[in-house]
Formats: sequence, C-alpha cells, structure tokens
Amino acid sequence: MSPALALDALGRDARLALRVLRRSPVFAAAAILTLAVGLGANAAIFTLVDTLLLRALPYPEPERLALVSTVYRSSGFEGEQLSQDGLTWEALRDGAASVDLAAYSGWPSGANLYAGGGASHVQQQRVGAGFFRVLGIAPALGREVSPEEDVPNGPAVAVLSHGLWQRAFGGDPAILGRTILLKGEPHTVVGVMPEGFRSLGPADLWTPLRPSPTGEGQGTNYGVLARLRPGVAWAEADAEIAAVGGAAWAERGSEIPATVSFALAPLRSGLTGEL
Repeated sequence: MSPALALDALGRDARLALRVLRRSPVFAAAAILTLAVGLGANAAIFTLVDTLLLRALPYPEPERLALVSTVYRSSGFEGEQLSQDGLTWEALRDGAASVDLAAYSGWPSGANLYAGGGASHVQQQRVGAGFFRVLGIAPALGREVSPEEDVPNGPAVAVLSHGLWQRAFGGDPAILGRTILLKGEPHTVVGVMPEGFRSLGPADLWTPLRPSPTGEGQGTNYGVLARLRPGVAWAEADAEIAAVGGAAWAERGSEIPATVSFALAPLRSGLTGEL
C-alpha cells in the first residue's frame, strides 16, 4: 500500500472511531480511562525498573555499598528484613570497624514546606550523620547533618535537593543559614546536594534522623547503610556484622522463637529485592 493510501485508510479509521465514541459516551469514557491507567502504570513501572535495575547505582564504588539485613529462621520458616531497631543500630555503630555506617528512615514522607513567601508539599527523608559521606556524594553547597545535630533534641537543620533549591529559592547562593518552616517548625538550611543526586528514595530535602533505642527506635524503623572501608574484603565485613549484631541480639535475651542472624546485603539487591 502506498503512503497516500495508508494515510487515507488511517483517516477513515479515525473518523469511524470518533463516530462510535460519540454515540457511546460511557464506553468512550471507560476506554479512555482504561488507556490512561494502563499507560500511567507502564510508565511508572518503566521508570522504577530503569532507575533501580537498568542504570548503574549513581555512587562511587557502588559494589562496596550494602544494607544491614536481619534473617529470621524458625521451624521451616525463613524471613529477611532490612530495617533495624535503635539498640541494633547502636551496637553496629560502636562495634563494627570494617564498615562506615549511617542510619536513615526507610522511605521519604510528605511534609508541608513554607519558604520564600510560598507553601509547597515536599518529600522529606530523615538521615543520620554521615549518610551522604557513606554514599560517597558530598553536598554541592554547605555540609550534611553533623553528629551534634543527629541526637535527640538536636538542632533542626535541613539539606536541600538541587531541584528544590532551584524551585523554591531560585538557586540563591546565599541559601545557607536561611530558616525554613517544615511541618510548621523552623529548620536552618545547612547544605544543598548536587544536581542529579538520587537518594535511597525520591526526596526533596533531608533532616536529622536522631536515632534512639527508645520511641520509634524500639521498633525496626531504621535502615542501616554500610560502605566497606578501603582494603576490607566483603567476607570480612559480612563476618564482623554477623558477630557484632549476633552478640548484641544475644545480650538482649529476646523472646522471639527464632534463630536470628545479621549480614550485609549488596545495596542494589537490597533496594530491588521485592521489585
């Protein structure tokens, strides 16, 4: 078929489809909604797969990054989780020398931001001191959360994404030290991340985690990010995490009827294990 005939046939089919849709508006609405949902779902799935499975992780030496994993085994059952409680975090922080560690909240959450004379809804992630250092990405401006800020009742500070810095503050280079209202509470801006930086979740800004063995720290609410120190082999770091985590668990005398062990899960598999 020639191009002209093909275009003519396409035009006739389109006119016929439009006449059918006009005669059946309910069917038309259902068809359009179905197409919209299908296209949206496929676009979302592709974005997720492209980000987490197809692209390389956007951090230096990503093969040396890991998440601390807990494995439970009991009478034929085996389960794994990548979140830890406050006591486990403190034991690993103080006892593991082969890895550089940082704690963070599992997934960003929505928050209202008031700054620059306007309000907006942003995605906030809470991270511990050293989180960006462990990932291997330094702020483009300023600094990240300090140990003095990452404690209960510590100073309220925020690190902005490059996108939020541009949208809400016009890329103002004097942003450091400015006060913003996040969830109605004043926070001082201490840093801005580089353009294109991706965290472990879609975040617009980061605030101190302030991990503790009490409150939320009594539950398994913290992710623990690890980077193997220079010269340390994976098996060595994995064995140390198992030993330190296991000893801390034994000291607590948990009543859970299961064998509990700790290990390092490569960051990519940890992020995509349930994908």
